[in-house]
Amino acid sequence: MTEESQLIGSHPGEKDQSGLRSSLQGLLAMARAYIADKGNHGIFGVMLLKVASAVASILFLSVSARALGSYEFGRFAVWFSLASIASVVAVFGQELLIVRTWNEYVASRRWALAKGALLSGFVITIGMSLLVGLALFVFQDEQTGDIVFAAGLGIFLVINTLQQHTSYAARAIVNIFVASGHREITWRLLVVVVLIGMMIGAVKLTAGELFLISAACIGVAFVIQCVAIWRAVPGAVRAAKAEYAREEWISRSWKMWLSTIMESLNQYIEVLIVGYLIDPVAAGAYFFASRLANSFALAADSVGTFGTRHVPRLYYAQKHEELAQIMYRMAQFTAIIVGAGIVGVLLFGKLALWLCGPEYVSQFPILLVLSIGTAAAAAAGPAPAILMLTGHEGRYLTIIASSVALRCLGFYLLIPHFGTMGAAISTAVTFVGITLFINSQCRKLTGLDPSVAQLMKKV
Repeated sequence: MTEESQLIGSHPGEKDQSGLRSSLQGLLAMARAYIADKGNHGIFGVMLLKVASAVASILFLSVSARALGSYEFGRFAVWFSLASIASVVAVFGQELLIVRTWNEYVASRRWALAKGALLSGFVITIGMSLLVGLALFVFQDEQTGDIVFAAGLGIFLVINTLQQHTSYAARAIVNIFVASGHREITWRLLVVVVLIGMMIGAVKLTAGELFLISAACIGVAFVIQCVAIWRAVPGAVRAAKAEYAREEWISRSWKMWLSTIMESLNQYIEVLIVGYLIDPVAAGAYFFASRLANSFALAADSVGTFGTRHVPRLYYAQKHEELAQIMYRMAQFTAIIVGAGIVGVLLFGKLALWLCGPEYVSQFPILLVLSIGTAAAAAAGPAPAILMLTGHEGRYLTIIASSVALRCLGFYLLIPHFGTMGAAISTAVTFVGITLFINSQCRKLTGLDPSVAQLMKKV
């Protein structure tokens, strides 16, 4: 029988099924080859870590919402957002400074400056966190007279700020898993265990008490990271007499500090404005929807986390070929995560909202709109971190400040007419526009393209 007669005699459905099987087999073969490639293992491991972080975050928020009730959870969401911004203020840019300076000084074997940068960062973070924590305690106590809430908030800010710095130090000195694992997973799971125990025992919980519990659990993770950092510091750094380049560090950290404040405002300001313009209950619901939308962006941040450890090292060592390979792998993983994240939101978004409570399911349209914005930001890759870690923090500061201003303008124009949906629309539109501009600047200033767009050049 000729090939032509075989085709004529075959059933159309059989040909379709055969083609589908061939396509699936091809995809599986590609997946196996991708996983077997040792060059992908580093990013793949970090990606799994960030997926676990997203799951831990959803568990923490959903169990907290169930334990607190809608009003107390809304109150917690508003003050958690404010405390998160205040923690960025208190850390004074030391978290990114240690990543940049440690890689730079260790690569050039300037051990004394590496030791000085590490010690200086810890001292500044401790001092600033105590000052800002005390200020927040006094402010909250005067506002409400709730001493438990004020104490919980102040202590949470201090411990959270300290761990924010140690997490970045651990990323540079130890490894990403010690850094992000304890920063994003350990303390949240500890809180979840405590809250479930309280719910089983029918113990009533307030937002202030949740801040105290969270601070204690973050403290456990903080101690673990400090021990790991101490053990991982090279002997040459330990033996060196610390040297300090204070003027240079202040100049660097000042711009990084302002940039990270703008980033924090970009992440949390909407919850504060929703709470102010509507009420804490609406703020709590919006907060949970925005955290869900940010979950797959958090997974995509695994690529950025990987990049902040390796890109500065390769960039300053001028290993251009290796840097290009890592950038391409980062873009591949980002594309996979963004696609899977969108599908996940469409399929399981309502279920995830229900975990917080049946009343939160109505936030699904808001979740979809927010997901568009976070998908765009995730697809951009670690362009913001690359700009800040390669000496272009001033340009990034201007861009992110413009983003915050545009979002706030959108909030005040749209929220009075469309409620929380107005906030979601403002966020999504701003994220898309600013993301495109940040990536164009990253390509122009560094010659690096961390976005998924570089994959199209290979097609």
